[in-house]
Amino acid sequence: MVRFLKKPRAPPDEGEDALLISSGRPVHRASTGLISIALAAGLGITACGSSSSGSGGSGGSSAESPITIGVSAAETGYLSASSDIPFLRGLRYAVQSINNAGGVNGHPLKISAVLDEQSIAATGVANVNQLINQDHVDVIMAGSDSTACASVQSAITAAKTPMTCISPPPAGSAYQFQVAASVPGMVEDMMGYIKSRHITSVALVGVTTVYGQIIAKIIKGFAAKNGIKIAFTTTVPPTSTDLTATMQKVKAAHPGAVVDSITGPEHVVEAKGAAAAGLSVPLIQITDTTDVFQEGAQAYPHLYFVTLPPQAYPSIPTPALAAAVKKFVTFYQGKKADMAQIAAAAYGWDAVHILAAAMAKSGAYTGPKLQAALQTLTYQGTNSLYKYSAADHSGEQNVPNPDSIGHFSGSKLEIVYNAS
Repeated sequence: MVRFLKKPRAPPDEGEDALLISSGRPVHRASTGLISIALAAGLGITACGSSSSGSGGSGGSSAESPITIGVSAAETGYLSASSDIPFLRGLRYAVQSINNAGGVNGHPLKISAVLDEQSIAATGVANVNQLINQDHVDVIMAGSDSTACASVQSAITAAKTPMTCISPPPAGSAYQFQVAASVPGMVEDMMGYIKSRHITSVALVGVTTVYGQIIAKIIKGFAAKNGIKIAFTTTVPPTSTDLTATMQKVKAAHPGAVVDSITGPEHVVEAKGAAAAGLSVPLIQITDTTDVFQEGAQAYPHLYFVTLPPQAYPSIPTPALAAAVKKFVTFYQGKKADMAQIAAAAYGWDAVHILAAAMAKSGAYTGPKLQAALQTLTYQGTNSLYKYSAADHSGEQNVPNPDSIGHFSGSKLEIVYNAS
């Protein structure tokens, strides 16, 4: 049995005490018709139909009322270390960066509350209800719990409070927007790599979450269209500590490769289980932190994985994406933050900048006008070019695939495939 010790909560990042974090009741304001965008051009916040003018000053000295952000993310539990804690770090860095440049239309951003989701969907639902009904925040940012994101759709819609989620929002959700790597895009890379190696059968190891179910459905659809046989499929709990027996069943099905929808330390458990079972076929894992992948590769050398742009940098397919990633990497490195967690941190960075761009574009800071601006927004983020529409709140259905497939050769990350 593989055991993972709970990582201690990281100390506050440099400068976090200047981010206007408060538990006080937020102040709401009416949307304005006049847009005077105070976002510095250097922040990289661009929106269709918007204009920008640089202005000095910091968020703390702004005379305008703050824009309040409520956050529900896992500071504890299985989603914390590899996803939500880095996400929170990127979120705070983005708030600091934007406030240092004058805020949004002169309004500073304020994180009014960060509620620990505990990697439990029900806790995430309770958190969102508190942010709506007690804290009355302007916008909400959620971590990576896909079940929690899906479960709060009706509450978010009734409150008309725009919300970003790392995981895909449920179909038809009007006020929820994804701010992370496209699930279809990641699957396209995984299955495209398998096809490029002329592998004709795969085993699917899924996780019992909404996220896992979405990925499994897309994998099966891709396989059916491309003549790839699903030789074996199974689901495992998201907190598994030993997958040796599961991987022995996988081996017995004789697949040409294995793909998964697991996330977090369980990726290492899966890799160790594959080694213990005597597998020798490619194991291709969905997105995670590079330290998780590196540890897994030490146990199972045939490990490959979806690599997001901040992880692959400077091997970036397009100049605009490379420029956005470089800007974030420079800021992130300046904080001496953990580079292994940069992709998840980029989710938080993109989430704040996307909301800020829509606010700057519309002059609205919450409610229907901000929602309307979000679903017509095009924004170059660090994980993707986001092109939202009323029909696509992932923002990534009609943009180039920015992801790739990576492999560790010793301590060196090598890019071996890109679907674009």
